[in-house]
Formats: sequence, C-alpha cells, structure tokens
Amino acid sequence: MNDSAKTLGQRYGQVRDAFTALITSHIAQTMADSRQRIHQAQLATGALLVLTLLLAIACRVFISNRVLLPLRQAGERFNEMARGDLS
Repeated sequence: MNDSAKTLGQRYGQVRDAFTALITSHIAQTMADSRQRIHQAQLATGALLVLTLLLAIACRVFISNRVLLPLRQAGERFNEMARGDLS
C-alpha cells in the first residue's frame, strides 16, 4: 500500500469514528427526550384519572341528591296515596 492509501484509510477511520460518536450522542439525546415525554405522559394520565374519578363522584352525588331523592320521595307519597292516605 502506498502512503496516500494509508492516509486515506486513516482519514476514513477518523471520519467514521466521528460519525459514530455523533450518531451515538444523537441516540442518547433522543432516548433522554423520550424518557422525559413518557414521564410527562404518565403524570398527565394520573392527573386525568384523578379528575375523572372526582367528576364521577360529583355526578353520582348530583344524580343521587337532585334526581333520585325527589323520585324516591314521590314514590313514597304515591305508596301512601295507594294505601288510602290522601292527606
């Protein structure tokens, strides 16, 4: 091999190593970004779960107090009327 071929081979090795290092750093940064996004998604999911549970409880209380309670009271009154108590 002549000197220019050796020089080109060495230069190729250096460029390849630099490129490999660049790609490796990009991969590391992408992985770090991905971990951060996953963490944010997990936090958002937890917050939405808590919000959903609170809304479900609020809906149950509302329906129980504002809809079902008056219907139960009306049903009791109708039962009294059916038994003959028209007062």
